[in-house]
Amino acid sequence: MERALAWCYCCAVRQREAVVGSNARTMKRLRTGFVVAMAVLLGGQAGAQSELGRELELLEGQRSNVEHSETRVRVPAMYAIKELALATEHSPVKMKALSLLEGPVGSASDHIRLPAIYAIVEVANSTEDADVKLKALQSLAEPFASEQLVARNVATDGVNLIMGHVDKTQASAVTLMTTALNLLLRAADSGNNGARMPAINAVWNAVAGCGVDRVYSLALDVLQRPIESRSMIGGLEVRFMAIEAIERIGVETKTLEVKEKAIRLLGGVPSSDESRAQAATKRIYASM
Repeated sequence: MERALAWCYCCAVRQREAVVGSNARTMKRLRTGFVVAMAVLLGGQAGAQSELGRELELLEGQRSNVEHSETRVRVPAMYAIKELALATEHSPVKMKALSLLEGPVGSASDHIRLPAIYAIVEVANSTEDADVKLKALQSLAEPFASEQLVARNVATDGVNLIMGHVDKTQASAVTLMTTALNLLLRAADSGNNGARMPAINAVWNAVAGCGVDRVYSLALDVLQRPIESRSMIGGLEVRFMAIEAIERIGVETKTLEVKEKAIRLLGGVPSSDESRAQAATKRIYASM
């Protein structure tokens, strides 16, 4: 009996030692795995930070070139900046690229300004980051302030292209649409119909499908000056374009207040436009 009890005790001790040893080995493996995982994670973060730093450094290296007074130096640098921004996934790099492109886009030479506008558009459309898109729109402010018709029209085209890649149902789109409309306001207020007509078209493109009434209301404010145009040359064409845009906004909005605002704008047209304005008004009433 004593011999049997001793044997059972020895078995229990060996089993406990085996369990303890197994647990120790398991814990060791867990610790090893944790260390490896952390090393990979930290290594990946370090690699990403290192890559971001390299990309920012490459951009900074182009600063003196893109600010150079000679076109043969400035233009290649502009394209190099654009390519770096398109190749990266890092938003800070795209933002820095847009900042560097503000120099060329402010040039008095269309040969530099126009490709810079389209470079900004490409950078904006290379990401879904709303902050990058907002920075791109803000970078187009100077061409809109320009007295050069071509620069203003290309900037309007730039707004169209950027807003065409924006999901206007997202909350972040409200700031983008508001910024776009404020840019287009200057062109829509222009006494030059060559700048005004593209801007009228862009106003509708900037807000179509958004479903945000305060944005629709702002768009109608931008269209007020065009609908009031009494220019002998091109005035009729400007007003008809404005009527079209106002009608679309008035039909699409769900708010009675904005619909009534659109109808009031349509009520102020000259007699030559009354038939078209009345048809637009009827469609807005039908959408109530």
